[in-house]
Amino acid sequence: MDKKCLVILALIAALTFAGSLQAANVVGQWSMDENSGQVVGDSSSNGFDGQLGTTSGIDVKDPVWVTSYTDGWDVTRGAALELSGTYAGRTYVTLDPHVSSFTALTKGTISCFFKQDTLAESDPAPSSVTNRQTIFSVSDSTEGSVEYNLFCNFGVLKAISRGGTGNVSLASGPDMSGEDVGITDGKWHHAALTVDETGQAILYLDGVAVDSATGANFLNNVPTSNTMSLGVNKDNSSADQWGFDGLLDEVRIYDDALTAAEIKALIPQVGEFTETLDSTMVVENGATDTIDVVLNAAPLANVIVTLDPNSQLDLGLGAGVAKDLTFTSSNWATAQTVTITAVDDSDPEGEEIVSIKFSTSSTDSAFDGGWMNPRILMVTVVDNDGAGVLLIQSGNTTKVNEQGPTSDTYTMRLTTAPSSDVVITPANSVDPAQVSISPASVTFNSGNYNVAQTITVT
Repeated sequence: MDKKCLVILALIAALTFAGSLQAANVVGQWSMDENSGQVVGDSSSNGFDGQLGTTSGIDVKDPVWVTSYTDGWDVTRGAALELSGTYAGRTYVTLDPHVSSFTALTKGTISCFFKQDTLAESDPAPSSVTNRQTIFSVSDSTEGSVEYNLFCNFGVLKAISRGGTGNVSLASGPDMSGEDVGITDGKWHHAALTVDETGQAILYLDGVAVDSATGANFLNNVPTSNTMSLGVNKDNSSADQWGFDGLLDEVRIYDDALTAAEIKALIPQVGEFTETLDSTMVVENGATDTIDVVLNAAPLANVIVTLDPNSQLDLGLGAGVAKDLTFTSSNWATAQTVTITAVDDSDPEGEEIVSIKFSTSSTDSAFDGGWMNPRILMVTVVDNDGAGVLLIQSGNTTKVNEQGPTSDTYTMRLTTAPSSDVVITPANSVDPAQVSISPASVTFNSGNYNVAQTITVT
């Protein structure tokens, strides 16, 4: 069975986020490794240096240099910038002198590593940390709602562009309620937004494409912008707004849309998993699916990979119950298979996409807190509480060619038991003289409704 392999590299304990991509297309890169001073250097060689706060001298708008930081896994990471602006733009990086060089970009990528403070970590202590928090923004401070903004809000990652002809609004999911939910979990995450030459915009969170739109412009959508910042949005003539509260690191702007594989290559990784048929799909009271998990190198101590499923998934321990896989110096190269089952309920939900989150822990610092790539596995759950037909194409596509391969297959089954026989006749929308379908029809009943039947296209 075809597998998609996501190659995972070793993670260094004292982590500085960086990727292996060529720097030719990097327009601006702020690695935040200075550890002191007022300048946030641009390592792209273009000279787009940033400045802490509003002036070249020390002021209250200055973020704090962090030479190292211990995260929730007790892993030492650094260096980075710490910002404190939950309710106002209290601290940020100014890039205003360079804004015109970026608003000329018609396509590109914004990439950044970030860690939002939890409610307990935020200082001064607010009553909530779920409000808008800007990672990167380009805006017109004299005109309301003229901006390009990558930000966090209510536990999810969002991107908006408004005030131009190619506006876009993307989100990694619906707003969450409560504190310390979603990406406000006290852990590092990676954000990326790409816009290509066709106007296709894609939002990525931790290496996973989470939302997309067409008809989008890149930073050229707001050509009148006069401000550019990290950690604040200045789309307000009266005050800075949407200040970021937490740590920022390795912000990059590219002049082209990175591919999904290039986005993943930016992220530090410690193991690999494979999916069946390039995707993962399960059916309530029906088909299960599997993934294989393995490390890429021998650890010095046991490594626990934790799989935390959505409540609609069962990994063998119950609905929504996390499953631990233990890897040792002896079995690290042996794949451990995890079976994924859809939780069968009585709610008519249709087809949904839910997630399994990965995390790692170990006393070996090279693996402790490391990321799987991606950190989140997206799983399609097919409901069985309504009548429907489930089609699964081999290799996720159906293609035939006179030069070969001359045939391909797909399977079909019903999502729920019928009260009488159901006959399905596959339609041939192509010239029958060129393409044939066999069998001409398939019959399902209450006894075989959940048994996949194969259709051959020749």
